[in-house]
Amino acid sequence: MNAMKTIFSRITMGGSVEALKEINIAVYEADGSTRKFGDIMGDLSKKWNTLSNAQQQGLGKQLAGVHQLTR
Repeated sequence: MNAMKTIFSRITMGGSVEALKEINIAVYEADGSTRKFGDIMGDLSKKWNTLSNAQQQGLGKQLAGVHQLTR
């Protein structure tokens, strides 16, 4: 549960937004509002298995942080 709280709080940070944008996942709607967290995570889950190990590790580190990844 703590991991999800961490991801939720970090998902709109600059680095996370850019990391998701690189794999064609938008964090913001066209009007500038933040997309629903579940929609963003759903998009990520659909793409996860198509990403390289390096991409998965980078996204995991960016979204969850090092502390959560080592748990």
